[in-house]
Amino acid sequence: MPRDVLAERSVRQLGPVIAQEKQRHENRQILLAQIQDFRTVGRHFLKRTRNLAGRDDETVQSFESFFSRYDKALDELEGRQICGAFPPRRGAADVRLIMGLKKRQNH
Repeated sequence: MPRDVLAERSVRQLGPVIAQEKQRHENRQILLAQIQDFRTVGRHFLKRTRNLAGRDDETVQSFESFFSRYDKALDELEGRQICGAFPPRRGAADVRLIMGLKKRQNH
């Protein structure tokens, strides 16, 4: 079999594998962006809990511990990303939409 034909055949066979890996990478990028958005929502939540209950409150300290571990895990995930830029950051309204949250109505 000629070398050119063999190379073309190999490329065609790898096409679906490459497309699948590309899609998986794009999906991971979307998930990472959503996880980063959750970090932003979490920081606002933690700030509110500190304001409401005080830094010395046991519940606040538990949340601080949780978000500290979350930040470390997210930093590790971000470090694993090898290729491409992350999707653009979103505004607070977009974060609420992604997280399925609605803006609280004041009555």
